Amino acid sequence: TTEEIDAIVRKHYREVSAEIECPECGNCCKVFRPMLTAGDIDRLAGRLKMPREDFIAKYLNGYRNGEEHYYKLTPCPFLVDNACTVYSDRPDDCRSYPSLQRAGFMSRLDLAFSSCSVCPIVYNVYERVKQEIRDSQPAALTSPDE
Repeated sequence: TTEEIDAIVRKHYREVSAEIECPECGNCCKVFRPMLTAGDIDRLAGRLKMPREDFIAKYLNGYRNGEEHYYKLTPCPFLVDNACTVYSDRPDDCRSYPSLQRAGFMSRLDLAFSSCSVCPIVYNVYERVKQEIRDSQPAALTSPDE
């Protein structure tokens, strides 16, 4: 069931993320452009001691529904020497990435799969989940090659 898959993913996410130092990687910051909510913008502008409008003009473009913006360029403008210089104030999208702890993993399978080449945590969780599901199948359902 969906709930069982979510539990398997969360279990492996806890194990793998305990082994890999996420902030030391920075791959997601080099590839993805997170959506920034109004709260993210206010938090970052405040941290940088900039007026909100100046922050938007300097770092952001585009918006969806007039409320969410994204960075103009990749890598993230706050990634310096592979480290996030605004880590404690990073956008909510960054905080939740790679979203393996959230319910509904199967509905985001395409995102997880595409993130395998970016995030070592996602890759390792994905491989462990595949193996656990494969190991739990009756022998008649698995091919002799596996």
